[in-house]
Amino acid sequence: RFPLNVADTVSKLYGSTSDTHVPWWVLVDAAAYAASSPLRLDAHGAGPDFVAMSMYKIFGAPTGLGALLIRRSSVPFLRTKRYFGGGTVAGLTFDQPWQVYRSDIEARLEDGTVNFHDIISLHHALDAHANIYDSIDMVARHARAVTEYAVRELQALRHRNGRLVCEVYGHTGESVFGPTVAFNVKDRAGRYIGYMEVERLAVMAGISLRAGRFCNPGAAQKWLCLSAQELMKHASLGYVCGDDHDLVDDKPVGALRVSFGAMTSIEDIDQLVKFLLYQFRDYNMSESAISRLPIDTMEISPTALSVNAQVDKVIIYPIKSCHGWTVPSGTSWPVTRHGLKYDRVFVLMREHSLLPMQQKQVPNMALIRPRVDIDKSTLVLDAPGHESLEISLRPEDLKLETTETQVCSTRVRAVRVRSDRISLWLSSVLSVSCYLACEPRLLESGANTPHNSCYPDKSFANKAQILMVTQESSRQVEQWIAEDAAPDDATSRIRVGPTQYRPNIIVKSLGTDMIKPFEELKWTSVRVDGSTFAVAGPCRRCQMISIDQESAKKLKEPYATLARRMRVDGKVVFGIYLNATGSLLSTTSIKSGATINAA
Repeated sequence: RFPLNVADTVSKLYGSTSDTHVPWWVLVDAAAYAASSPLRLDAHGAGPDFVAMSMYKIFGAPTGLGALLIRRSSVPFLRTKRYFGGGTVAGLTFDQPWQVYRSDIEARLEDGTVNFHDIISLHHALDAHANIYDSIDMVARHARAVTEYAVRELQALRHRNGRLVCEVYGHTGESVFGPTVAFNVKDRAGRYIGYMEVERLAVMAGISLRAGRFCNPGAAQKWLCLSAQELMKHASLGYVCGDDHDLVDDKPVGALRVSFGAMTSIEDIDQLVKFLLYQFRDYNMSESAISRLPIDTMEISPTALSVNAQVDKVIIYPIKSCHGWTVPSGTSWPVTRHGLKYDRVFVLMREHSLLPMQQKQVPNMALIRPRVDIDKSTLVLDAPGHESLEISLRPEDLKLETTETQVCSTRVRAVRVRSDRISLWLSSVLSVSCYLACEPRLLESGANTPHNSCYPDKSFANKAQILMVTQESSRQVEQWIAEDAAPDDATSRIRVGPTQYRPNIIVKSLGTDMIKPFEELKWTSVRVDGSTFAVAGPCRRCQMISIDQESAKKLKEPYATLARRMRVDGKVVFGIYLNATGSLLSTTSIKSGATINAA
């Protein structure tokens, strides 16, 4: 914490008189501080000029209400305004630049109607806080006690070889630290585990952590020992605060932070410690996830897979993050240079946003069910409680307007579909104002158009053209869920089929020569009825696979179990990415029942 007497220091360094001010003004952002500590400004000689506070941070409600405390001697320096709003002037003329501001500083600065409903409710918040916690001094003592307990517990966590599980930043020496603890997690060899993966797992466990640099790049640079040259290199590579790049050259670029307050209990901290032990104690990032599977699944042949395996289902997702459509059994589905035809050719966008909407933020996107009318070249959308919506798959039938979007930090061209009918339908289903966008090259007449080097040679898919999973791996995860669940845990009865992972191709074994669970992670290429696809690597998974694709409900599984059992290089994986190879893409197709060979 920075000391509140910084204003005294400034005053002593520069000096001031009654009619002048030192060349520096001091504003204290006390939004977080005031939530768990007494704010006594009279204990300092000069004191800050301004103090900003948040009622939400202190009481939890009302939201959207704050306060700006102004030191009386600093009021004269706020007299001049370059604009004014309703209620701040005592008189004005419309034909000359003349106005008289109100004399009291509150009325002078509060432009427009104040949030009087929340101001009224603030009285109730103050009374309730006093009745429950007695005083802010009591809150401060409690927050300090639970913080000290958390620091001791986190610093005491060890792998069985004696190495630290958590590297805690600060809380050493004579420095004063607030009721927050920043830390990173390490594996048993002392390597850092990506903090974004830890945060995702914590969310599934019902634990709220903050991950990143916490809007404090200076502290991040200091405690993480990042040089200016390293930060410049990260920026040149396109890494920005808030993205998924949590480890660069095996060093963390941010951390995890847990905050404590009046309502934090010792039991809350015990749950955090229990979570960290369960998920990360003795975890080794360099150990292959395959090597941790049961012995009977390890007998993986290094030679090509038997032809007694076939495509079970072919699924496309015409609108990214919406429900999938299963290609009718036996129907050959074309593969273009961008992937499966019509797969992720559309995205949903909010106004003034560069990022496509995703199920992680809007789970009800799973309720939008597309189906392709092959004969009419249209996409039909269905949703509960709404009439069907038909959209042409021919770009010449759509009113298009070029824009851009980003998919996993990759710049992608998106063209807005200008249609009030479509936008209103989508907005009504999702209760979010949005519109449809597409890439015309991926539609009916542009699927095999020449490559444009400015944009990636794939659809709006995340990392590669096609995602393949196997039924055997899916069954293994279901078995793990049942094994790990408590006897009275309803989670153990949840069916997690392969479609939960939103694949394009589901593979199944035939006969006695069974595919081993997660054998696909060792494949380097796959042949489907003679067409060759290169394996681009494993698919990194996120919490989206725990959104039930039928009900749109958020669940813990299968992500929580995968995170414990299937991490490769610290990342949660399931399934493999495929990219089409060769020059005969115009004749390549995939259908259910097609034979599979892999090597």
